[in-house]
Amino acid sequence: MNGGRAAAPPALAVFAPAARRVGEGVIHATRIQIICPCANAAQMRAANDVFTTLLADEDVRRWGGLTCSGVLEPAFLGAFWDAEVCGWEIERNALIFIDAVGEPEHACREYALALHGLVGRIYARHGQPQRRLWITVHPVAVIAGGRPNPPAGAP
Repeated sequence: MNGGRAAAPPALAVFAPAARRVGEGVIHATRIQIICPCANAAQMRAANDVFTTLLADEDVRRWGGLTCSGVLEPAFLGAFWDAEVCGWEIERNALIFIDAVGEPEHACREYALALHGLVGRIYARHGQPQRRLWITVHPVAVIAGGRPNPPAGAP
């Protein structure tokens, strides 16, 4: 403990001095977001397979983990313009977020390129080959810690 606060994990130590100065931490990371179609039972199984495959991935473990929206009741709808039919294609999607703390964006793009192929193979293995899969990579600043502005006199 350091002044009532737990010491920063080694991977976050570089951010600890600034976090102590301002009372809250800003953690810089690169987010990898995978959009997993979940329109039918086979796609839901494929999305779950993507999630469980990532749980075993050493890079994901090193980065600290991932977050996934529900696969059985996906909360996200995607609307994609299909020029061939001149209309909207509506999909139900689960989203998987990986926040790679301290990892440069270019390294995450390389990871995402390999991941794109893996996700495509998983969907094909479940009999659901995809015409297009979306994986995005972008920098994020994560606000970490407790309440940024506690009321006067609050612990």
